[in-house]
Amino acid sequence: MEDKKEILKITGFDKKFPGVHAVRHIDLTLYEDEILGISGENGAGKSTLLKMISGVYHADEGEMYYLGKKAQFKSPKESIAAGISIIYQELSNLDNLSVAENIYLGRLPVSNRLIDWKKLNRDVKELMERYDLNISPTAKMSQLSMAEKQLVEIMKSISSNAKVIIMDEPTSSLGVDNVEKLFRIIRQVQREEKLSMVFISHRLEEMEELCDRVVVLRDGSLVAEFNRENFSVNEVVAQMVGRSMSDFYTKEEIEKGDSVFAMEHVSSKDVQDISLDVRCGEIVGIYGMAGAGQTELFETIFGLRPDWSGKMMFGGKEIHPKSPEQAIKNSICYISDDRKSSGLSMPHGINDNIVMASLSKFVRRGLVNWKKVNETAEYWKRTLPIKAPSIRTKVETLSGGNQQKVILAKWIETHPKLILFNEPTRGIDVKAKHDLFQIVQELCREGVGVLMISSDMLEMLSMSDRIYTMCEGRLTACFSRENATKEKLMKASINILEDE
Repeated sequence: MEDKKEILKITGFDKKFPGVHAVRHIDLTLYEDEILGISGENGAGKSTLLKMISGVYHADEGEMYYLGKKAQFKSPKESIAAGISIIYQELSNLDNLSVAENIYLGRLPVSNRLIDWKKLNRDVKELMERYDLNISPTAKMSQLSMAEKQLVEIMKSISSNAKVIIMDEPTSSLGVDNVEKLFRIIRQVQREEKLSMVFISHRLEEMEELCDRVVVLRDGSLVAEFNRENFSVNEVVAQMVGRSMSDFYTKEEIEKGDSVFAMEHVSSKDVQDISLDVRCGEIVGIYGMAGAGQTELFETIFGLRPDWSGKMMFGGKEIHPKSPEQAIKNSICYISDDRKSSGLSMPHGINDNIVMASLSKFVRRGLVNWKKVNETAEYWKRTLPIKAPSIRTKVETLSGGNQQKVILAKWIETHPKLILFNEPTRGIDVKAKHDLFQIVQELCREGVGVLMISSDMLEMLSMSDRIYTMCEGRLTACFSRENATKEKLMKASINILEDE
């Protein structure tokens, strides 16, 4: 890379917080027309480093050079104005505004002191067409899927004429089809605009496919660097956590019991004629492209979509969940794919969140038994374990893996018999994935049944006992663990079936 122009150069970046040395004397260079991958466990220092670059945090030591000149941004506003755009994992879309308003937020076109709505919508329509995206400029953000919201955020960065785009877990909410779409857009942008990009992901196979270089952070330090020619997933994992990739998906043989949940010919607005079953101790996967109906299926089971027909059976008895409250009473819990908006109360502490779904157990004569609440939270913090200074730590400050453990503790407290798990490892590192699946398998040993949606093919194949595929709201096939392959799942998810 020596012959390429240096776009962003960091020397000796260091940052300490009380009790934590978050970034330790990092040297890092981003070159012109390069896609640089940054990998590391949650807590390795990736997010802190991004915030130091963007001006959220100021470095205790070290210097930064941008476009050949020394730079120290005092705020994100300054870094954005200079041409550095960061797309964070937790999206900052405004759901009550349109797609076009979100993309040009803070820089809406004005004519005669009035917003030029025609020009705004026309410009966004042209932008979407340029990158072959079928997203209406006038659609409300609240109407979009997580995948579409992620793509809108990327269009926002492209439209701002950024010179550097930093993407923090951009594929964590995308299915295989939308990941391919994103990669196509990234390559098109790089080819046409000659931008430099930083790509942060826990999906290491994506880094192997996309990045020119990958650096690994561990405990705040830069510990390894790989060029495209010498990139190895196993080597990257070993540098991250000191273990081989094969150690992270350890599926145990667990004896299966009777059916805990079954659906017979269930149909609603978004799913058609669904028949499936889950046995005690079984992990059943639901795989499909983005928008195939997986999330809508889970929302129907959990009572979020009450208008359905057909039959649901729980423990051999017919149930009619028309609301989440009814589903919870039937010992069903739903862990959604959006921790921030529907999984957790971000400003509240770990203890508040853990008892949120079972608060009635901790209330007597209208008063909350806080001693019992805190004892319960301490138990789960120790058992799972959840890495945090205390049970009163706000969950918004936790890593993605620890946030997911808080959600799991919250639902385990309701003593579920069926867990609906939507993208269980979205945005968490390989070590946290391993920990999470050990917890899930322990629940299976206790007789809990699990229905799981995952866009991570390795995760789906490694952890599921059986896998159903979906396409356009319908189940298209069911594969046993022994018969499932990547090729079979891909074909069935687009409704191309093979003779067994």
